[in-house]
Amino acid sequence: MASADEWREREVVAAADGEELRGFFSLAWSPNGKWLAYVREEVMKEKPPPDNRYASLWSIRADGSDATEFFNTASALGGLMVAGWSPDSQYILFWPVPLFSSSLLADGTSLTAIHPYQWRSTD
Repeated sequence: MASADEWREREVVAAADGEELRGFFSLAWSPNGKWLAYVREEVMKEKPPPDNRYASLWSIRADGSDATEFFNTASALGGLMVAGWSPDSQYILFWPVPLFSSSLLADGTSLTAIHPYQWRSTD
């Protein structure tokens, strides 16, 4: 992550111990500019494909603190895509991605809202 004003790069999040990071996808800043929502995909080395892929929905403060996972697809075998935030920054909107398939996502999935503040302070 790099600030446009400071041009100082820094790593905001990293893979957990024992997990191979695939990447971060579909980022969205909250309207109040305090939070970043993102999808994190990992490959779990101890499991065989296709059960080894894991997607989770996270949020983190703009300063890189308070990273919190508040939803995952560990048992659903699918991915996630962040659609954005509600205008009041209270809900994160996302789509489930069945079987990590872009073509199934293109067929249409339900837009879901989740309230991340159940897991952290509300500022």
